[in-house]
Amino acid sequence: MRRIRSLFLPLLMLALCACQPPRPQVAPSTPDDDVVPLSAPITVVTLNLGHDRQDWPRRQQAILDVLQDLDPDVVLLQDVLQDRGLPNQTQGLAEALGYRWQYRFYSTDPQAQPRRHGNAVLTRYRIVGVGQRALQPLDDARSAGFARLDIGGRPLNVYVTHLHEAQDGAIRQRQVEDLMDFVAATREGAPSLIGGDFNTGDDAAELQSLTAGYDSAASAHAGDAAALAAPMRNPQTGRPPQRTSHLFIQRGAFRVQESRIVSDQQDAEAVRAPDYAAVMAKLQSLAWLPER
Repeated sequence: MRRIRSLFLPLLMLALCACQPPRPQVAPSTPDDDVVPLSAPITVVTLNLGHDRQDWPRRQQAILDVLQDLDPDVVLLQDVLQDRGLPNQTQGLAEALGYRWQYRFYSTDPQAQPRRHGNAVLTRYRIVGVGQRALQPLDDARSAGFARLDIGGRPLNVYVTHLHEAQDGAIRQRQVEDLMDFVAATREGAPSLIGGDFNTGDDAAELQSLTAGYDSAASAHAGDAAALAAPMRNPQTGRPPQRTSHLFIQRGAFRVQESRIVSDQQDAEAVRAPDYAAVMAKLQSLAWLPER
């Protein structure tokens, strides 16, 4: 009897399994797949903080108001400062925006030095690679910062810089050549964008090694090109009016859905939020779209 039962039970289990519908196959996914669809644009803002000039607490709140309204995925910052009594300005903005751990500060100043000045990237995405290159001449204390972002398993390279401000473009040309060497050494085939304060127009001759392969987000989106070409530089500098904040996108790698000037106004007491007008662009990476 025991032998019959031992044979019967396996046969019964096989019959029951045959009656069950097959289980659906679930494709593996990453945590961001549902958060960032392939067709979703990435919102990028580049702005010059102007370190702590004028009333920084007041300007900081104004900058936060702008950024919270735009809800950017990536923010590229220039003229970032930390000093005794002033925590790194990037840290305060990142924490207020909810990007508490996703930021990087780039400076040529020694880490042990209390007062450090530089550029920064903050983002809502995971940073999986970073780098920095000092730009020549080294005594100019200019640098380019790099961060590779992981967006739902897809890479995006972002670079931030702030070039020399002399009227002569020769130094900027040399710095742009250094910048592009740095990009070539770190890009690794991922779609890339470069933002910052270039201290010149986006069509300047000294940017030729950059514009040979990268387009200004302003000129790539014809609907807003006229507004983005407006002279927006802070008049307090005494320099000729000119917009110097630019966002350059790798040619053929992105579609620009929107681009515009943000935070270009000053309040009743002539306090501007960022030092100069900021630029926002919504970009769609063509590399992420499925083939048709």
